[in-house]
Amino acid sequence: MTKQMHGNRMALREPGFVSSFVIRVSSLIFFLPLPVFRERAGVRVISSGRNRSTSKIARTPTLSHEYMREGAILLFLLSILSLAAGCADSDADGRLILREQTALTSLADPSRLTDATNAPKESPPADRGRWTGHLITASAPTTQPALELTIEQAVLMALQHNRGLVVQRFAPELAKFAEDASLAPFDPVLSGSADYSRSGLAIAPAVPDFQSINGQVQIQQFFATGTTVAISATPAYEGTVLYGDGRTATGSVRAGLSVTQALLQGAGLEFNLATVRQSQLDVLTSQYELRGFAEQLASDTEQAYLDCILDQRELDIAKNALNVAQAQLDETDAMIHSGRSATSDRAAALATVAQRQEELINARATLEQTRLKFIQLINPSTLDGQTRWETMPRLTQPPVPISRQDDLNSHLRVAMLYRSDLNQARLQIERGNLDVVKTRNGLLPQLDLFATLGRTWYNHYPTGTGYSNPTSYDATVGVNFSYPLLNRAARAADNTSHATREQSIEALANLQQQVELEVRSSYVEMNRAREQITASAAALAAADAALQVEQERYRVGKSTSLLVSVAQQQLLTSQIAQATAVASYLKGLVDLYRVEGSLLERRGVSSLDYPPKGEK
Repeated sequence: MTKQMHGNRMALREPGFVSSFVIRVSSLIFFLPLPVFRERAGVRVISSGRNRSTSKIARTPTLSHEYMREGAILLFLLSILSLAAGCADSDADGRLILREQTALTSLADPSRLTDATNAPKESPPADRGRWTGHLITASAPTTQPALELTIEQAVLMALQHNRGLVVQRFAPELAKFAEDASLAPFDPVLSGSADYSRSGLAIAPAVPDFQSINGQVQIQQFFATGTTVAISATPAYEGTVLYGDGRTATGSVRAGLSVTQALLQGAGLEFNLATVRQSQLDVLTSQYELRGFAEQLASDTEQAYLDCILDQRELDIAKNALNVAQAQLDETDAMIHSGRSATSDRAAALATVAQRQEELINARATLEQTRLKFIQLINPSTLDGQTRWETMPRLTQPPVPISRQDDLNSHLRVAMLYRSDLNQARLQIERGNLDVVKTRNGLLPQLDLFATLGRTWYNHYPTGTGYSNPTSYDATVGVNFSYPLLNRAARAADNTSHATREQSIEALANLQQQVELEVRSSYVEMNRAREQITASAAALAAADAALQVEQERYRVGKSTSLLVSVAQQQLLTSQIAQATAVASYLKGLVDLYRVEGSLLERRGVSSLDYPPKGEK
């Protein structure tokens, strides 16, 4: 109801609506008296259904001057009103265009951008798909609401609240509407008509007028076999009227049944249901597309979850490295003060502190960017009156799987069964087969067999001996034939459908090869990241031992502050490499499950509207 009212308001604001409405009303009012003028001028208009005939008899027009003057005055006033309404519409349209141009031009004003970044004075509206919080132009506040989440909870939250997935969920619903529309040709159609006509000679009133009243009601339905069945009822009443007496009129009612069967073109369930089958395949395609979108969303959410943990770990490492560098600087100052070290050693220690401060700043910014991306994916509700962008998630490091992974061939078989894009490509081939069915039927000539059967009941039917109430019947059987001699359009459509089907088959083979490449590459990357965990752990232990040795050497005066800084840098690099190796292995597993199409099943998600595995 609200949309309809909004559409009416928009229609009233369309340019020239009022003026066109006034012109139509003025034309209607002005031409209403024309039958009177025609009657006085000797012209009689006789209506008979769709046909209109006029009979002219020479007669002097008797239109009065008063009527002409009143009509002219009325037309003049309505013309002035139409002109004023048109001017008002033109002014309103001009103001609307000027207002839009002004708003567009003002966007280039830097002051408008400053005003837009200020907090709104009024309370924000309810969140209905548009952001309602204040625009953030500075860093996030230090006191942020906490949101404790496991990786499974984060995936479920993203599948429930992500804006992109909410939009994508409309696709299957819209496809189902199209499927309902494809069944429209098989709906029964009810139609009807009625007309009244009367004719006579005004110059000879003794000659009786002829009048007729006709009507028809019909219900028709087309069946998937190519059969059209119609049942109709046709009442009629016609005859002469002499001085208002209708005794010569005859009434009749005909009931009829007609059947038309396509014998070649348009015959058969396979052809007539092809469009319906294609609509059903489109519904399945949209469901697989929704599944693929949800799987990509789950993968992105898990990747962002692990990135947040990794960035938080790197931030902690940067903080600890800064503390170590500061302690080394303090120790260097003490040794310089005691005379056990040269003053030049302080420059290396000071440079290390500055470098660690820079790395800490970068780590904080990286973590904030990753946090914002993660918040956008899960789209949490507001907490304690804060906006969702200010939410600080508290994440838990997921355990590293220690069980041996399946072999590569198992992952390849799963991918060929579960990948949504492969299932969509297979459905596209099925759709192409239906196109071939439709175009192949178009090559056939049109040959229709039809039959009609009817019975008529009469009332007051004139005969040679008077009037009676007889009945009659009628029956018709025949064929209709049509065929274009060259039939180029049908041949071109058939050739196109065959070529398109072959293209879809080759596209499926190409996609299967790409999927296999992705699975093999992800499998290699996952194994590399798993082996890198052990290697990075050994490198971390060695770097920690090297730093301790270098610090002892520096305390006894056998090393320099520069060598200690180098050892600290190696330890920092090893710590980050160790955290990155663990995160890379977990992300590699997520990516492997995504490219094989089983991520949702492995996470226990089964509530999406898509077909079960193995169904097409």
